[in-house]
Amino acid sequence: MVSFMSLSFKADVTGPWIVTSGGNIILYSRPHNYSKSNSPDSITIRQILNEQNHAIEYINRVLLTNYNSKVQIFLYNLDEAKDKIGTNAGGFVSLNKSQIFFPYFENPNKYVSQGTFVYLGIHEMVHIITKKKVGFPKSRLFGEGFANAIDGTYGRASIYDLMKEHVKNGNIIKPLDLLEKPNIPDIIFYPQSGVFIKWLFDNYGIANAKRLYKVKRTKFVKKFKKVTGDDFDSMTDKYLKYCNSLN
Repeated sequence: MVSFMSLSFKADVTGPWIVTSGGNIILYSRPHNYSKSNSPDSITIRQILNEQNHAIEYINRVLLTNYNSKVQIFLYNLDEAKDKIGTNAGGFVSLNKSQIFFPYFENPNKYVSQGTFVYLGIHEMVHIITKKKVGFPKSRLFGEGFANAIDGTYGRASIYDLMKEHVKNGNIIKPLDLLEKPNIPDIIFYPQSGVFIKWLFDNYGIANAKRLYKVKRTKFVKKFKKVTGDDFDSMTDKYLKYCNSLN
C-alpha cells in the first residue's frame, strides 16, 4: 500500500490498453497475452467496474459526500507492475487527474471489512473522493487515516484484529504521536490511524472529522477543542480507554 502523499514515482501509462467504461469508472487493462502474467477477461473487467462504482457509492454514504465524476483506473499485469508503477503489492493515486494505478491480482482477495471478494478495494478511491469533496489533508494521520477507517483493512486483514495485537503487546500509539511522528512503521501506523479516525467518526461525527481533516498539525490540538467542544487531552484519555477495551 503506497501513500499518495509521499509518492514521487510517476506511472508509465504507455499502451496498449483495452479501455472499458461503466458508470463513473474508465478501466484500462492489458490485452490478452500482453505479458507472461494473465490480463483480466471481460467477465473480470465487468466485476471490477461494478466493484469500484460500488466503492464510490459506499464512500459517499459514509462521508456524506456526492462525488459523481469519472475515475480512470490503470490495471497493470502483475509481472510488469513493479517496473511500471513502482510496486506489485498495492496501488497509488494521482489526485489531480483522478487516476488509480494498481496491479491486477488474478485471484480476488477476501475483503474482511466488506465481507466479500474484491480486486482493488476501497482505499485508493477514498483518497480521490476526500481530495475532491473534503480537501487536501494537512497530515498523514488524516490523509491515510480516513482511507484506512473507511476501508477497514490493512493488507486485507481487519484493522481491528491488527489493533488487538498491538493492544496485547502494549503498543498503542497516542493520537498526538500518530499526528506528529513521521516514522511510525506502516504495519503499526495504518491500522492504528484507521481505528482512531473511525473512533472520531463514531464519537464526534463525520462533519467534525471532515473539519479536522483540513487542520494543520501545528494548530491541531487547539483547533480540536474549537471544532468538537472537547479538550484534546480528555479525548486522548477516552480513546486510550477504548483501545484497551478491544483486547
